[in-house]
Amino acid sequence: MLLALLTIIALVIFQIARAGNQNPSYVIKTTEQTHWVLPENMENIPRFDPVKRQWTVGHREIADLSKHMVDNWEGPDAFVRTYFVFTMDTQADSNGVREALADLTRRGICHAGIVDFPPRDLSPDHMAVVFQIVEVQDENGDSQRCRQRTPPPVR
Repeated sequence: MLLALLTIIALVIFQIARAGNQNPSYVIKTTEQTHWVLPENMENIPRFDPVKRQWTVGHREIADLSKHMVDNWEGPDAFVRTYFVFTMDTQADSNGVREALADLTRRGICHAGIVDFPPRDLSPDHMAVVFQIVEVQDENGDSQRCRQRTPPPVR
């Protein structure tokens, strides 16, 4: 009985605290999986431009992202089998990231990784931590849950 009462009190406090806060711009969850890109392969990684709201590889615009999905077949140790790796301008802000994640959510791509740019004193290899997109605010401020349309993750 005491546990039930404490649970109800905790839920009420959670709802009151949540009511005072705005929803986050996006919610992601780590998969503990990484993806490495050699410097010479960076030109083949899709890039999102939040101003134009378009994806490019090199200087070519791409509409179909499915051709750039990574199929990871590392056996039972793979956290996610299929995901999308991309990059953005180093000056991109959190709204630009939200725009990219919102676009992926509309396309049903719920597992992705943003390739980093390592400092000059570290290895020149680039890495992305693959994450799951849980939900993203669209341009109207409405929260959109990501519904996987690409092959589901293996866990």
